[in-house]
Amino acid sequence: MLRNRTLFRAIARAMPKSHALARLLGPQGLRVALWHHLAPTEHGLVAGLGITTPPDLFAAHLDRLARDYDVVSLDDVLAGEMPRRPLLLTFDDPFRSVLEVAVPLLRQRGLPAVHFVNAGCVASGLPLPEHLLNHAVAAHGFEAVRRALGMDAARCRCPADVVARLDLAGWRMLSTRLSTAFGIDAARLARASGLYLTPADVGALAAAGVEIGNHTAEHLPGRVLDAAAAHAEIVVASQQLARWAGRPVRAYAQPFGSAADVTPAVRRAIAAAGTEVAFLVQGCANGVAEAPAAGAVANGRAVQVFDRVGFGTEAVGELFVNLEILPRLRAARSRLRGGSPRAFAAET
Repeated sequence: MLRNRTLFRAIARAMPKSHALARLLGPQGLRVALWHHLAPTEHGLVAGLGITTPPDLFAAHLDRLARDYDVVSLDDVLAGEMPRRPLLLTFDDPFRSVLEVAVPLLRQRGLPAVHFVNAGCVASGLPLPEHLLNHAVAAHGFEAVRRALGMDAARCRCPADVVARLDLAGWRMLSTRLSTAFGIDAARLARASGLYLTPADVGALAAAGVEIGNHTAEHLPGRVLDAAAAHAEIVVASQQLARWAGRPVRAYAQPFGSAADVTPAVRRAIAAAGTEVAFLVQGCANGVAEAPAAGAVANGRAVQVFDRVGFGTEAVGELFVNLEILPRLRAARSRLRGGSPRAFAAET
């Protein structure tokens, strides 16, 4: 997997940065950019995750993207009214920096955006489970965390292995087990960090013109969800976000970005939530993003699916490679492997 990713990036960097030449590899289509947390330095809860973008770099990203693309809103996407080079701007996870940092910069440039929020974290005031895992590993070392969670040393050698091997019960107990084992006051830690949105903040984002999307309640992988858990994570979360935002929630983003997590239970919950468009992050670093997508029908029509490209500290010069070359190379590989539909099919 790492070898393929390195090869793809080497090929992409060697190609001329030309939209005309890039189209020879595949059609333009909608491009979707993704950011997470915006801050000058990484906070301990998310340090090392590669999801923190300095505000000045984010501003430079926006300026280059607004120059090279036609930035569209979710309304434009749903209406199918696409300009020549359409680009949708999105954010994931309940980071308050989207309200504090991104919104002023977006307003200055007149750019729309979508923020996919985890309703459970907002409601509880607790960190996302994997953020608390990251904090515990940084503070106490991975081996101590592995032992506290009762994970097999032979099969669990890094935090990513923990995430991959937790079942639904493990995810639900993760924060409690870490807090108990290491004496962490998770609520106090979250408050002190200032990282996370409050319910009022979600309303403020919506009032500022940012579309609120559903990113599940607690950011759990779809593959661990049974029908009841999928309903709570997706349908109930969407309803809660709609109440805070004061408007329907029309878009869904799959936590961890993998099509492999869009299970039948997740597809049914997506449909029940009234979702109109869904987003993955194909080619993401979780190692399973190449699995074929499949999904649901909501309100009598298939839910459209779009891939996204995540950005952290990439230089402005890397934007073209990541948005135009790498997705086309991945799409070509996907076609060779049997393809991946761009709409969620009905689940009976």
